[in-house]
Amino acid sequence: MNRQNNAIESEVYFCPDREWLKQAWTELENHSEPNVFLSWLWIGSWFESLVDDYYVIEARRNNEVIGLGIIVLQADSYYRYFKGASCYLHRLGDELLDQAWIEYNDFLMLKGHEVDIRQAMISTVMDEIVGNGKFVVGASHHTVIDCSLTEYGVEAVWESLTYQVDLEQLRQNNQALSNVISRSARYQTMRSVRRYQEYGEIKVSTAKSVEEALSYFSMAKPLHIKRWGDQSGQSGFCNPYFMKFHEALIRNGVVSGNVCLHKITAGKELIAIIYNFHWRGKVTFYLCALNYEMHDKHLKPGLVSHYFLINTAMDNGFSHYDFMGGSDRYKKTFANSTSSLYVYEIRKSKNVLAFKNKLRYVKHQLSGYYSG
Repeated sequence: MNRQNNAIESEVYFCPDREWLKQAWTELENHSEPNVFLSWLWIGSWFESLVDDYYVIEARRNNEVIGLGIIVLQADSYYRYFKGASCYLHRLGDELLDQAWIEYNDFLMLKGHEVDIRQAMISTVMDEIVGNGKFVVGASHHTVIDCSLTEYGVEAVWESLTYQVDLEQLRQNNQALSNVISRSARYQTMRSVRRYQEYGEIKVSTAKSVEEALSYFSMAKPLHIKRWGDQSGQSGFCNPYFMKFHEALIRNGVVSGNVCLHKITAGKELIAIIYNFHWRGKVTFYLCALNYEMHDKHLKPGLVSHYFLINTAMDNGFSHYDFMGGSDRYKKTFANSTSSLYVYEIRKSKNVLAFKNKLRYVKHQLSGYYSG
């Protein structure tokens, strides 16, 4: 147990009772400022569908739970050699198991005290679990390493920009979405809207039941596979772990309105299936399946679908429409703010990090030598 930072006590438990964890998590969630990925909706669905053995890191102050996180260990021969472990926060450390891909990852913490709580929890994880291994956190904002981690080796191993539409900013400036996108984008969007309207009225239908949402999810499958491929690591719809997780998430989140699957049509023609989260006044775009089989180069299913959904979010009083990570053109078209996400590897010893980087350099040099 670590005791620091104004009497914050943090402790690690192996496979504690899941019902206790659910109760503790949902109670702390009410006093924190989590995004949807740190909600029990996401974490509980992940637990239900994919997680076997796990550790829970708990932070307390005056016997009150103020921080929680779930750590999974992954076998790694490199770190076993150094008597350490590869540990993942709210991930499993396997490409296929993690294809659902958590973003805005962090510990769940009491609002207003995040810096001190996070520092105490990271220190405990590093001391009691990681050893000479690594602790992988992400995809996260840079705030996860803003606490004092000077004694550790920290490396960003992945980075991506995220794109958001700040709807409050539009309201404050009395602006419509069509007025803030570029002239070219506005022309392309409106031209595409008119072309789709030739097939009939453009309609956004939102699944009202679990059964309807799962039906929309099934409709998305062939379009997504055709766009992204059917090999391992391509479309998640070919990954049984991805499917199992999202079917659980849909069952757990549709009735509350936190998981929203939309079908956008023009007359009888399908334009797209859009999979969004609605959480604490924000819309988060997760996945889309776009119909490119209508043979007209001026039809822009992504632009049109998000144009309608962003305007709907604006009308319904949401504060943001968050596209999250990725560089798709339609995200850049609509966004009026950006931020960065990182996956960090934290090591207890800077010497281990330096040695790892040296091995990587030598491997690269030898690869060049033998290929030459």
